[in-house]
Amino acid sequence: MSSTPDKLWMMYDYYVDELKVLTESAPEVKKAFPQLSSVKSCALVGAGYGNRQLAFIDGCMPNITEMVAVEPFDEHMEELKIRVARQLPNVKVDYYMETVENYQNTNKPYEVALMFESVHDVPQAERQAMFKKLFYNVVASGGLVFFLVYPYTASNPQGGFGRLISHLGSVPMEDVDLAVIREQMKSAGFTQCYELPLYCQLMMGDRDDKFLSTIEYWSEGTVSKERVRELAQEVFGDKKIDPFNLYLLGFKKR
Repeated sequence: MSSTPDKLWMMYDYYVDELKVLTESAPEVKKAFPQLSSVKSCALVGAGYGNRQLAFIDGCMPNITEMVAVEPFDEHMEELKIRVARQLPNVKVDYYMETVENYQNTNKPYEVALMFESVHDVPQAERQAMFKKLFYNVVASGGLVFFLVYPYTASNPQGGFGRLISHLGSVPMEDVDLAVIREQMKSAGFTQCYELPLYCQLMMGDRDDKFLSTIEYWSEGTVSKERVRELAQEVFGDKKIDPFNLYLLGFKKR
């Protein structure tokens, strides 16, 4: 997914309600982690254009004063800077045009790290090393890491959205197994302390040309709009709304 332009994610957000669901979960997260209200520093590891991360910060960590944002694509970074300037004008931010797996923190460790969906872009063979880097180089002692993940396996995708991605065949999305993430984070030194399912929906409506063009664009031109229409009918039938689950996972560094 990381090879697709920023505009694609904006179009994607038009059809899914996960930002709304994540925002509505803030009171539950704050109840589980009251210490978030006093957090001053945060790392956005794989920041994208920041809409989910900034919503989480606004709802759960309103008192941060410094932040680092790691993102390899200039389209994302440009939009992220605009949003941060508008939503967090008093926060000191360091921006790094770098991939998640290659990021080397040269600042002091951060109290919280957010990896919202960016784990899908990290090759499976490089994740364990990345998690160890989080532990030793990015997260402060007693600090927290939050993942926002969509469980996905190309060989056996769950839900209509996952099946559509697999049918396209051209979207470079790495498998994400929650059990493997838990074990790898534990091996890196973290302790899992939270898991919250987020029940979201893909809202397709009548699958007009705008929706079909979004999926066509996602395939990077390898699948025609008519083929997208056929695949959508095959996967979703006559449904206009298709549910899917995201998971907010929390880990603590002892």
